[in-house]
Amino acid sequence: MIPALAVILFCVLNSFNFSSQQKFRGINDSLRGHVKTETYFYYESNKTGDAPDSNWNYKRVHNYNKKEQVESIYYYNAQNKVDSEATIIMKYDSKGREISTTNLLRSFSNKTAYSNNKNGNEVQINSSDSDLPDSKWVSDKSAMIDTSFIYRRDGTSTLNYVRRKNKNGDIVEERQFDEAGHVTETENYTYDDHHNKLTEIRIDNNGEKHLHFFEYDKFGNETFERAVNDMYIGGWRVGESDPTNKDIIYYRLKYSEFDKHDNWLKEEALFKGKAVKKLMRKIEYYD
Repeated sequence: MIPALAVILFCVLNSFNFSSQQKFRGINDSLRGHVKTETYFYYESNKTGDAPDSNWNYKRVHNYNKKEQVESIYYYNAQNKVDSEATIIMKYDSKGREISTTNLLRSFSNKTAYSNNKNGNEVQINSSDSDLPDSKWVSDKSAMIDTSFIYRRDGTSTLNYVRRKNKNGDIVEERQFDEAGHVTETENYTYDDHHNKLTEIRIDNNGEKHLHFFEYDKFGNETFERAVNDMYIGGWRVGESDPTNKDIIYYRLKYSEFDKHDNWLKEEALFKGKAVKKLMRKIEYYD
């Protein structure tokens, strides 16, 4: 399970965001305080519908610098040994922008270089260990539009994504294109006043609409996600049947044991009101 999570994590850490250098928060972005380290302990059950095991199944440790940037993420197996495929190291430039993400123990890294084009738009080029460019992002801040291009092996590029933002910097529309320049998928998002995503509407290449709805507690922790006409909901929210679509299953999340900064220390995934998965969090602060 850990290697799969590592792949997802690696993709998340290399996702595009010109508006600000967001800190990777793992489960959500509501972490408060000057955090030095946070450790997640995952408790799961080997049987569907059973209570979580008494011992944690694996853990993940995030280490932050004093600028509140995550510098490293380590995964540990049930024997408390570092997983050989899931050790992530991040580096930043003087402006706080991420310039490299490295899977240390697998000796694989992604690099990012920044510049400005003749129109004054910021350009971000991502490359792997081969030093050949993999993708390019162009940010037009005046139009609030970010555009992604994928490089072919011959050095040419093709349009991949177009993302439109609102005045708060939140992505409100994303369009994906194929090699011929045709739109293959469109996603639209809405948010509350705290930048929490409320709705996600995806239209696939068949013109079919898929909807997700989100709920949060007063601290901004996501407590619920409901899907309509979709086959996948990420993370721990998969688990309970939705009567409107028998293919959709989900969990409700419950948070408790908050610390002095109102950060949760315990998260439970509920199936029909019963905790079937548990996540404990230990947080160490600089001050």
